[in-house]
Amino acid sequence: MARMGNFRRWMLMVPMLSGLLGLMFLGCEDPGSYGQVEPLTYGHVVVHSSAVEPPMDNPRDAIWNGAMTTAIFASDSAFADSLPVIDSLPIYIKAIKTSEYLYIRVRWGENAVINKRSYSVWPNPMVHFVSVDNSGDTSRYWSRRATQDIFTDTLLIDTVIVWHDQDRFAVIWNTGDNGSEGADCRTMCHMPADTSLTGDRMYTTGGGHADVWHWQAATTDPVFLAEDEYWGPEGRAVDAFAQPIFDVNFDSVLFLPLSMNEDPNQRRKPFLHLDDAIPFDSTYTWNNLDSIPGYIVNDNATGSIADVNAYSSFSRTDKSWMVVMRRRLTTGNGDDFDLGSIQPGDSVMVTMAFMNNATSIHHGSRPFYIVFPQ
Repeated sequence: MARMGNFRRWMLMVPMLSGLLGLMFLGCEDPGSYGQVEPLTYGHVVVHSSAVEPPMDNPRDAIWNGAMTTAIFASDSAFADSLPVIDSLPIYIKAIKTSEYLYIRVRWGENAVINKRSYSVWPNPMVHFVSVDNSGDTSRYWSRRATQDIFTDTLLIDTVIVWHDQDRFAVIWNTGDNGSEGADCRTMCHMPADTSLTGDRMYTTGGGHADVWHWQAATTDPVFLAEDEYWGPEGRAVDAFAQPIFDVNFDSVLFLPLSMNEDPNQRRKPFLHLDDAIPFDSTYTWNNLDSIPGYIVNDNATGSIADVNAYSSFSRTDKSWMVVMRRRLTTGNGDDFDLGSIQPGDSVMVTMAFMNNATSIHHGSRPFYIVFPQ
């Protein structure tokens, strides 16, 4: 309850986040009550202009009725550039532009076949440490839920890279310097054997970069942000920051968690906030299969990495996410695409991708255009 109070105070300090980019590839009616559905134009979405900032904590506020609901269909399989693809998974979108901000609201996943995690599961940390023994010798019995194995020549190394599966959503913007590729998820998301010089499978091939808003259910959502990133020829990178949005909760020397919650009543919660964290105490009595979040999230993240605010809700009825993202039209940061430079009536190429409880397996749309209001 105290954290929600902090959130309310935060909302009074910054204009509220709520938005939705109208986008589509094929016209499709929105089956839910998410605003008036109007005829769609193939290949683009028109942003609604508003003099009022949409309320961040109410994505179904009446202000959204003026914005057109559009739909784009994402691929039914990942790495669509090399696999047979049917664009059958809809993303429903609205977009609102004010004098200072662009708001994007997206909804996806109502088909239970493609979203296999129930509401009761999603808040659990996608990466966490598990106590696997109750003998009292906790220094010996804490282990990560999963690790990533890497082969180097003939040696199998159990790395300190922690499991990063979680629900995620990405909006990928063409910044205008990436040649004919622009912002195309299906050419920038490569097969496992096809990597950049740094080993990253997410990279541009047109010589330039793409601006990316990356919402993550376990590591950015708890602090109401999406990670501001960019993808370039050498792979994916986060924007500049003074304080990151999250850190790995792992002591690579002791192979134990770095931190735990200061409040004993909160030590089994799915998220660990930096303001609540104290050093891990191996003498504390933990029960078998207790867990500690594998990440420490930071309510005070600063820098260009924290330019994109985000707010989410999850429907227990149809297992769908609704996420609202908001960013200033012009941030003044050199690693951000300047949305304020888009003239009335002009458009920008965008592509979108979502991941259901996954690290890299994702469903991506084809490129489409977002048209700014006249």
